[in-house]
Amino acid sequence: MAERSRYIEPEVYNRVRNLVLRARSIVEGTIVGQHRSPYHGFSVEFRQHREYAPGDDLRYIDWKVFGRTDRYFLKQYEQETNFIGHILVDLSESMRYGSQQPKAEYAKLLAATLTYLILTQRDSVAVGVFTDRVVDYIPPSASPAHLHHICHVFETTPPAEKTDVGAILSEFASRIRRRGVVLVISDFFDDLDKVLNGLQYLKFNRHDLIAFQILDEFEQTFPFRGLIRFDGMENEGIFRTQPERIRRSYLEMFGRFCQDLKVGCQHMNVDYQQVLTTRPVDAALHEFLARRQ
Repeated sequence: MAERSRYIEPEVYNRVRNLVLRARSIVEGTIVGQHRSPYHGFSVEFRQHREYAPGDDLRYIDWKVFGRTDRYFLKQYEQETNFIGHILVDLSESMRYGSQQPKAEYAKLLAATLTYLILTQRDSVAVGVFTDRVVDYIPPSASPAHLHHICHVFETTPPAEKTDVGAILSEFASRIRRRGVVLVISDFFDDLDKVLNGLQYLKFNRHDLIAFQILDEFEQTFPFRGLIRFDGMENEGIFRTQPERIRRSYLEMFGRFCQDLKVGCQHMNVDYQQVLTTRPVDAALHEFLARRQ
């Protein structure tokens, strides 16, 4: 990891360092070595060699080079060298909710883990962070120090009261011109038609689009009892009620929203995966990678 900067506050630096180390631990402990890349294939046009890394497909080792150098090198092809992953992370106010941990913290760890996974494959990764606006867009890089920069942006992005996921995804579509894999990490709590329109704009550029919907278990099960005060996290006011009186209608509306989001993604050929924050990131990624195969 890059050296600590004197411009980073100690507590921020410690959070960044912890996030980086957790991401590395997940990838090196459970992901690399068990899956081929879920993103790119190998085209027929040879480009160059690169040194073998744990998890690489042994079929592409150049044994003639091994015979001359006694070292393992893979034949790298044009499609592999051109891969870019774009990770778009929602850190708006609704993502701060969490019965056990905030959805935003889970999203940061998932994004950092995906970043490290892509960098480990020696591919490039770009990251966009948004709240009610595009807070930052970090251009593609394959440098190992890129992860530290990205995590620092995660940890220094303040929450915003509201978001407009659809409009922001459309804005990212205008920024991301080169075809690649785009991974959107959000709860997608916004007008569904606008969200799907934003995803459709990203598909116009023929990106391979993946949507991770991050949810808290309490949002899915609504286990509250008694007289409860609900505070709207995106400037939606305060609501006091007995949860038993609204549980059925809430669960029906919530389930319909998630189902319509999933179906809308399927119609656009967007890979959709719902992830609860109670599920370990490595388990969620195993499921995702297995489906991508």
